[in-house]
Amino acid sequence: MKQELYMQYLKEFIKEAMDNSDRTPIGITSYLEKMKKPGRFSKTEKKEAYSRVRKVFKTNQERPLWFVLSCLGLKEKDFEETTSS
Repeated sequence: MKQELYMQYLKEFIKEAMDNSDRTPIGITSYLEKMKKPGRFSKTEKKEAYSRVRKVFKTNQERPLWFVLSCLGLKEKDFEETTSS
């Protein structure tokens, strides 16, 4: 499994969930549960990332967002919206 591709999919799933929720672990978990599961012919990295992100958010949804992201090897600043002036 390609780790770089796996991390890319992991970030994409979290970003999509954050953009479509209230950016709390409970809201993100709720969105992830409604999200369509990657299909049978999807890459292994995508399936694994989806499975892992759902599991980590579901088991830690009562924790702060920074804690849940750290369980995935990520930081909140990886998802901060950049604004240009």
